[in-house]
Amino acid sequence: MQEKNNKQRGITLISLVVTIIVLIILASVSINSVVGDNGIITQAQRAAREMANATVASEEQINALIEELNKGFPENPPEEPTEDPFIPQTDGSWNEEKGVNSPELWKGMTAVYWNESGEEIELTSESTEEEWNQWYDYNGLGDGKNKWANAVTKDSNGNITGYWVWIPRYAYKIESGLFTNTAGAISIKFLQGTSDLDENGETIGRTYSYSGRSMTNYVIHPAFRDGTSNHFMLGEWDEEVSGFWVAKYEAGYQANTITNNNGTLSTNISNAEDLVVYSNLNYTSYHNTCTTNALGQNLNSANYSSQKLSYPVFLPLTYSYNNICSGDSYVLSQDIDTANNFYGLNASQTDSHMMKNSEWRSSSIFSAK
Repeated sequence: MQEKNNKQRGITLISLVVTIIVLIILASVSINSVVGDNGIITQAQRAAREMANATVASEEQINALIEELNKGFPENPPEEPTEDPFIPQTDGSWNEEKGVNSPELWKGMTAVYWNESGEEIELTSESTEEEWNQWYDYNGLGDGKNKWANAVTKDSNGNITGYWVWIPRYAYKIESGLFTNTAGAISIKFLQGTSDLDENGETIGRTYSYSGRSMTNYVIHPAFRDGTSNHFMLGEWDEEVSGFWVAKYEAGYQANTITNNNGTLSTNISNAEDLVVYSNLNYTSYHNTCTTNALGQNLNSANYSSQKLSYPVFLPLTYSYNNICSGDSYVLSQDIDTANNFYGLNASQTDSHMMKNSEWRSSSIFSAK
C-alpha cells in the first residue's frame, strides 16, 4: 500500500519536460511583447523621439511669432511717466486745502487767470498743478491776495463770448450798519458743498438774529438755498447749490467794440450785420423814443416784432445792450444755455437766467469782503 501511494504523488519526467516547454513559450511571448518591433520599450522610445521633434517645432513657431510681434514696437520704447497727470478739482465740491467750494466748470467753460504781467492764461488738461493753483484763492492763502475764479465761454470759431466769475456758497453776518444807509462791515464764512457746515464743521443757521445795528449770528445766504418750501420768497433756487457763475461784465452788443479816440469814446460797427449772431427770438415790445439800436435794427411800431434778438456778449469795452424790455431780456437770458454754437454750453447741465436780486446781493456782499 505504501509503495502505491508514492507512485501517485511523484512527477514524471514527461510532465516536467512539458511544463518547462510551456514556460519557455510563455517567456518568449512576454519578452517579445516588451522588446520586439511593437514592444513597450520600442513604442516608448518612438514616442520620446516624436515628443522631442514636436518640442523643437513648437519652439521655432514661438520664436517666429515673437519676432513678428516685435516688428510693431520700437527697439527702445519710451519710458513710462513716473507721475500721474494732475487732475484739477472743478466739480463744485469742497476744496479742503483752499477752504472753499471748487468752481464747477461746465461743458463749454474754460478756466482762465491773469499772471503778474497781466497776460491772460487759459488752463487745460495739460496745465500743471502750479498753474492751476493760480486760478483762484478766495481766502488769500497764497500771497495774501484774494483771487476770484474766472472762466470764459467761446463760440464755435473759438472767439470768447463771455467772462464769468464763480460765487461759492457762503454764510454772512452784518457786523455794522444794519437798517441804515451807512455802509457797514460784513463777514462771511464759506460752506462745504451744498451743506450748512462751515470749514470747521459747525452748522450755520437759517434764521436771522440781530441786536441794534448788527446781526448776532451767521446766516446762509438765500442765493444758495432751496426755496421750494417758502415759494422762493427770498429769490432762492429749487435746490441747494454749491455756487453759481455770474457774468463778469454787463451784456453788450456783438461787433461793437468801444475804442478810445483821442479821449473820446466811439463805436466800431463795421460789417456788424455779417458778424452778429442772432437768436430765434423776436422783439416783443418797443418804445416810441427808442426805435433803433446799436446794430441799426428798425424797432418802430411797424417793424419791431420782425426783428431778431441778437445774442449778447459779456466782454469789456463793448456797447451796452440797450433798447430792450425786461421781458425780452428774460427770455433771451434763458436761451443762452441752448445757443451751443455761440456760448458752447450744454442745456441739460446749465441753467441760465436773468440775475435775480438775491444773486446780485450775494455778489455785492461777497465783493465787499
